Amino acid sequence: IINADENSPIPRQQLLQLFRRLLALCFVRIAAFARNRRNTVKAQHELALVSEITHCMLNLSRRRVGALIVIEQRIGLKDVVETGTTLNSEISSALLENIFEPNTPLHDGAVVIRGNRIMAAACILTLSEGKGISRELGTRHRAAIGITETTDAISLIVSEETGTISVAREGHLTRHLDRAGLEQVLTSIYQQKETGLLSSLLDDVLITYGTEAVHTGRAAQ
Repeated sequence: IINADENSPIPRQQLLQLFRRLLALCFVRIAAFARNRRNTVKAQHELALVSEITHCMLNLSRRRVGALIVIEQRIGLKDVVETGTTLNSEISSALLENIFEPNTPLHDGAVVIRGNRIMAAACILTLSEGKGISRELGTRHRAAIGITETTDAISLIVSEETGTISVAREGHLTRHLDRAGLEQVLTSIYQQKETGLLSSLLDDVLITYGTEAVHTGRAAQ
């Protein structure tokens, strides 16, 4: 409670402004701390996801086990998920490797990943009809390219003939990815900026009160 009379050396209005700015400064610091902590936790989680998928792809490549993973982006893949077997499981290298193990019920078709979940396996994709695709590429690669021609999804492929790891994006195929290249692709996917309510709220707070807080800090010097 601010109590100032007319004889106070500091006018009531100035006290109210000072109190408001100090409160804003505290709120900005709390908001910034919360956002930094959230970003740290998010980064650790992203690193774990990248590690699990990378480990799976490299193991399958070494063993020359064919695989096709489709990672959903902004455009939903509900129709594709419905063509396969629903899993809705956490991402793990062991589970992904088991899915693609030859002669098992789910090894044919594509796995669809949404965020940090394996949504479905054995999904059916439409093949690309692009004439520029190399003849040495089979059905798996054509399916991987096809889904990226009609959506913004990203496909990861392991060739069962050569063990080569490839990525398809926007209808284009990049082949012969090593560990570093694969990790770079996955990191770029999972480090996309979130637009959730908390992030927007914290950004709004910093924009709204940041200027006042800076002026308050300068005044205190």
